Amino acid sequence: MWGKKPYDKSIFPAENKIISIITLGEGWHNYHHAFPWDYKTSELGKYSTNLSTLVIDAFAKIGWAYDLKTVSAEIVQKRVQKTGDGSHNVWGWGDKDQPKEDYEKARIILRKIT
Repeated sequence: MWGKKPYDKSIFPAENKIISIITLGEGWHNYHHAFPWDYKTSELGKYSTNLSTLVIDAFAKIGWAYDLKTVSAEIVQKRVQKTGDGSHNVWGWGDKDQPKEDYEKARIILRKIT
């Protein structure tokens, strides 16, 4: 409803960090509807905004949950580029996989003064 649609801009569900925190991880709705079979309901690797995944992972460790499925980064990237609204920020400037030479060769215009 309120939020970004980084995975599929054509559907109503949106990503909302505040809702996700309040609901222990159930606010990543655009991702959930783009990839309904992913048990994590988000691509975020940290549990801080998705405690539901933490609970499921804990259950998996003790054998109460199994056959957990998740989306690969390649599939996510393809979906973001194909149907996303452009708000996805995992790939691009600041990405952990960005080569060091890209940082060094980039021109930063109007650099923020600190």
